[in-house]
Amino acid sequence: QLRIILENSKDIIYSINYSSGTFEYISPVIREILGLPDSVFLHQSPDTLFGLMHPDDIRQVGKYWQDIIDLERKDIFLFEIGYRLKDKDGNYHWMSENNKLLKDETGRPLYLVGSIRDITDLKKSDIALRNSEERLALAIEATDQGLWDIDLKKNTRYFSPRCFSMLGYKPGEI
Repeated sequence: QLRIILENSKDIIYSINYSSGTFEYISPVIREILGLPDSVFLHQSPDTLFGLMHPDDIRQVGKYWQDIIDLERKDIFLFEIGYRLKDKDGNYHWMSENNKLLKDETGRPLYLVGSIRDITDLKKSDIALRNSEERLALAIEATDQGLWDIDLKKNTRYFSPRCFSMLGYKPGEI
């Protein structure tokens, strides 16, 4: 049953043998996300993923992996990071990875297990929202209008800087 769950997850689930430094398991959903079969990664080092990584993310992810190695003897062993991976067609996908270092009873690292989620749609929505907010702010500034808003449910209020000056106040005085 566990294998059925793993193979039907929309997240890439993996297990890296700590002593060999290679993937012992990586779920087949990686083909749906990156267009590459799991066999490309099985029994290979995580460097296989580095080859698909966006150049701007390599340094950050390299530090992340070094932190895992440096912290292997400490009690901190849960990690999270975001980065971009290139699919077989050359398109980048934003990924969010969570993993945990599993140790034996003496504290010796055995496996790094984790999941990688494609968050590309979430990132695109976030970028679109930020762009929309920037356009709105520019439009409000260009019209030289004061803007105010009161949220009765949250009991919050907002006054634009221009609204304050139109009313003869400095920002924060009301």
